[in-house]
Amino acid sequence: MCRMLWVQARTIVSTGFYLDQFATVSRMSKEYQGHGWGIAYQSRNHWVQYRTTQPIWEDALYRFGETDRMLVHARSAFQDRDIVVENNMPFIFDDIVFAFNGELRGVRLSIPGRTGAHKILNLFHRFYEGDLAGALTRTVKVLQKQTRYIRALNMIISNGKHMVAYNYFNEDPEYFTMWKYQKQDVTVVASEPLPALNPWKPLAFATVEEY
Repeated sequence: MCRMLWVQARTIVSTGFYLDQFATVSRMSKEYQGHGWGIAYQSRNHWVQYRTTQPIWEDALYRFGETDRMLVHARSAFQDRDIVVENNMPFIFDDIVFAFNGELRGVRLSIPGRTGAHKILNLFHRFYEGDLAGALTRTVKVLQKQTRYIRALNMIISNGKHMVAYNYFNEDPEYFTMWKYQKQDVTVVASEPLPALNPWKPLAFATVEEY
């Protein structure tokens, strides 16, 4: 079960500050988050991507400069399998960046993709025609209808201009609840609060939130 972080600012911010905070909570997580990590951040209106199988807390985190949009993911591979960089999120599909945390059991859908998360992204992209919230709402409805049991279904998706997030779970709310921090100039959504920022509020449950 992975960890995710989204930062959206009106002006550019240091990626290193947020990555350092995120690495701390990832290292301290009750679920091991050391099967690699990735970041997608905006530079000159384009997504720049970096992914590795190295644990985030062992990487050099102050080398990515500044940005006003960034999506970060620390991976906990299911049953310690398929630990290759291609399976690390965030995934990028055209202008979309995507990260997922959760577990779906008994999915009755035929969707191409290397992993469950990659298949969810491909499903979302089928519905996406510029409306992030609408496409995510349709994706969630299909997954709920075609899945035997959803342990958790947490997603963060952005097209570089807007972001949508979804937080849903049927067990372990302490672990699967997502959180948001908002000030006038920055919005942060994370799998768990970053220690240097306060106050945090739980993300709305089973609701598509757009920023």
